[in-house]
Amino acid sequence: MTTGSGSGVAQADSVAGEMLYDVGISYHQLALEKNNTAFYNQALHSYEQFIRAYPLSKKANECHYNLSEILFSQGDYYRAAEEYMAVSKRYPDSKYRETAAWNAIVASQNLLKQERSVR
Repeated sequence: MTTGSGSGVAQADSVAGEMLYDVGISYHQLALEKNNTAFYNQALHSYEQFIRAYPLSKKANECHYNLSEILFSQGDYYRAAEEYMAVSKRYPDSKYRETAAWNAIVASQNLLKQERSVR
């Protein structure tokens, strides 16, 4: 008896999504522990891939928020503010929504300070 190929593809996609999520979280944890830029960049890449591939996943909002946090910690306040706002707008039921909105303000303030110090 054979099963439909659709269920196998869905199962494989689900496993791939879980692995991509786990890779992002693992790199992020390593980056925090070791303060390692390469690990941060790997985490960013994994989070971006997850968000693109699984935008409707329940874990997408966490990945998006974590991506924003990394950008902020790296001093990329412009992108961080944009991504925090995206989290606040895209995921209305997210536990990160309000914090992301506030962090977007903080990132914008830091961007202004950064721009003033360059002048």
